[in-house]
Amino acid sequence: MTDDKTKHPISTLVGALILIIEVAIFSVLFFAVSWQVKSELFFSIPFIKKDANLNVNEVTNANTNNSNLGVYNNTKYQYTVTLPTGWRANTDEFCSMDNVGFGQDEPGEKYQCPPDGGGWTYNISAIQNTTIAAAQEDIVTKNHPEAKVVDDTISGKSAKHYLYTFTSEYLGGTFTQEGYLVSNGSTVFDIWTQQDGSVSEYDSAFDQFAKSFTFTDEAGGWETYTNETHVFSFKYPKEFVVDRSVSDSVSFVGSQSCLDQKNALPKEWDQPYAFPGCHFMSVSVQGNKITREGVDISTSTVKMGNLDAEKTDGLETESAGYLLIQAQNKSNWYLLQDLYHVDIRNTVNSLLDLVASTFQFTD
Repeated sequence: MTDDKTKHPISTLVGALILIIEVAIFSVLFFAVSWQVKSELFFSIPFIKKDANLNVNEVTNANTNNSNLGVYNNTKYQYTVTLPTGWRANTDEFCSMDNVGFGQDEPGEKYQCPPDGGGWTYNISAIQNTTIAAAQEDIVTKNHPEAKVVDDTISGKSAKHYLYTFTSEYLGGTFTQEGYLVSNGSTVFDIWTQQDGSVSEYDSAFDQFAKSFTFTDEAGGWETYTNETHVFSFKYPKEFVVDRSVSDSVSFVGSQSCLDQKNALPKEWDQPYAFPGCHFMSVSVQGNKITREGVDISTSTVKMGNLDAEKTDGLETESAGYLLIQAQNKSNWYLLQDLYHVDIRNTVNSLLDLVASTFQFTD
């Protein structure tokens, strides 16, 4: 009986020590496995995680045709951009097709998408349901009225090129942000970069990257209007609202809210397009070429399908303007017209060029 009482606490102590050793071994193994998983997800190169929610084929950086440049293709917004050798687009569980960063990873580092992460050399952000003027006010001039902003072109479209310097306590220093704003329909793309310090001149390397930005299949996903009487068709953005349709004419409004504002006006009101952010597009067939009066008129040549067309852009008032594209096919003149508010003049200008390019004449 004495021996049993003596052995009991000893066996309890031994059991406790064994349990502690087992817990310690398990903890070490768990830490090792966790570190390995974390290493694979956050520190390995090339950081492309095959997640069920990510189609890695949508984000590519592959050298082609023996070129030393890579190509990134964004299939959601239908644009491409070329990248220097060794660069990639961020393609992991943190990123979306709306905000894409481009750069070259440093060994052992992992960058996230803008605007939550840093470290990317160049970035492209898609801003939906806006205009270049509104985007410029919101992300540039509202907080940086001293910003340098000039007119430019990207992918053959009107663009704004901006540059400003700012100081950030959060980032711990002074930085310069440079970017381009270019629109495709109702989406504005901010192609931007940040540099350390105060810079007063535009960066030529960034300019080369930005100018490689190209829209692909711009009218992809658009609706098709077909006129059986005059056997022609064209494409238009699916967000357009049909205003009225007869055999020789069809009209569209840029959005439902604009149509609601128009319908709320007295019938004698003849400038329904003078609402901020609104425009009204119409297509008609005429026997003769049409002229319009106005101020600040410019004329150029564009394509209406495979036909050369005359394009006229003019202002009728301080807030309202018009765009007129017309071409002759056999005995008829085809007239594409848009009445717009001046705050979206550049957007409508680019949009109407694209609509005109989709025309098809089947007679």
